[in-house]
Amino acid sequence: FCNDGEKALVKEYVLSRDYKVLFGKGTLFASPWYEAIPRTWFLSYDLFFEEGVIAEDVEWFSRLLDCVTDIICIESKFYVYRIRQGSISNTPTLKAIFGIEGHIEKMLSKQRLSPQEWRDCYLGEQTANFAIVLSRCTYPSIELEQYTRFFPLLRKAVRSRSKIIYILNQIFGAKKTLSLLKKVG
Repeated sequence: FCNDGEKALVKEYVLSRDYKVLFGKGTLFASPWYEAIPRTWFLSYDLFFEEGVIAEDVEWFSRLLDCVTDIICIESKFYVYRIRQGSISNTPTLKAIFGIEGHIEKMLSKQRLSPQEWRDCYLGEQTANFAIVLSRCTYPSIELEQYTRFFPLLRKAVRSRSKIIYILNQIFGAKKTLSLLKKVG
């Protein structure tokens, strides 16, 4: 049972078939606190995090998805997300931006080696998240322009928010899109 007394809905998905539904609903989320993973998987598939790396969950989640075919979701709210000042999402540092950039590059190179349909979608969603992080950056916009080279990946994203960012980029370009995202907050 859930916090509100309702019975939790448990659904099974097949990643290769249902990835658009899962990403579109925000069910696949690149955070370790959101997943229940057997300890043996960490050992068998080397799913450990690199020390000293920022935003490592972006790349880690793609490695996790390489290990699964079926996903069981408990579609209920068990977690409350708190937005706090000083977090990477709200006050990104250059180290965080470099980290996310490196993770996207790593996933792109891996994709060329072993393409899977869900990876394009995941890259699109992570690029949308990256655009939001960039829009919150206080560094001069001329430095941020180099990171917008990932924006074409947005075309494979499926979440409404990600599609809006893609359309804004198509209409207004990267610099104006980042400015608009900053105003929206």
